[in-house]
Amino acid sequence: MRALRAGVMAAALLAIAACGPFPTREAYYGQLQTWVGQHSDILARTWGPPDKNYRMADGTLLLEYDRRSERYVPGSSFPDRQPVYYRDKNGRVFRDSVTVWRQEPGRVVTSRCATRFTVAPDGIIQQFVFDGNDCVAYPPPAAT
Repeated sequence: MRALRAGVMAAALLAIAACGPFPTREAYYGQLQTWVGQHSDILARTWGPPDKNYRMADGTLLLEYDRRSERYVPGSSFPDRQPVYYRDKNGRVFRDSVTVWRQEPGRVVTSRCATRFTVAPDGIIQQFVFDGNDCVAYPPPAAT
């Protein structure tokens, strides 16, 4: 039985691996790193206008891109076995079980990624920071 279970697990892992790489925060960091040293006009042409910007006293510009999405995850029903005790006419106690269906409600899941670029007065991107549960990207394809 253990060998069968191990075989099923190995097959499942191979199937998942065959689907390709998963998006990661490290890959997102790598993609953002390619913007350092580029002009902010190129960023704006590629990403669109920023959601927020702020010019500091020294001329440095902060650009923020805030990506949000919501999706509904439907609820589900699942069986739950509950013990039931009863007595017969002689007073003996018996234990049995019944199936009770539990309902898990649906919910809305919010995904967010805020990416902020620091741009020098000459328009060159100096650095970036990002925050959120959806700051991920697919890794670049492996070099052959």
